[in-house]
Amino acid sequence: MLGFILIGVALFLVFIRGGSLSQALSYFGQALTDPTTLQLLGLITVIEMLTIFLEFTGSLNRILTALRKLIDDPRALIALVPSFLGVFPVPGGRCYRLRS
Repeated sequence: MLGFILIGVALFLVFIRGGSLSQALSYFGQALTDPTTLQLLGLITVIEMLTIFLEFTGSLNRILTALRKLIDDPRALIALVPSFLGVFPVPGGRCYRLRS
């Protein structure tokens, strides 16, 4: 549903600025083949694969069990688990190395 809304708003903005349907399709084509878009899709895929791997190996259950022993409040766990998993080293941004 959200995807349809975003596409509709994008089309609306193209038409408000005096664009045509062919221009809108051209913009969509450029956006879909842009290297940044493809990299983002690849990163999302890798992150999803990490989640599946954690579930498959049982690591995610072990993490949750350990956190339940430390924290009794379920509301705190709901907030903490995504934050905790967010610190795992996954390619979610650019990393710049210092040159020596």
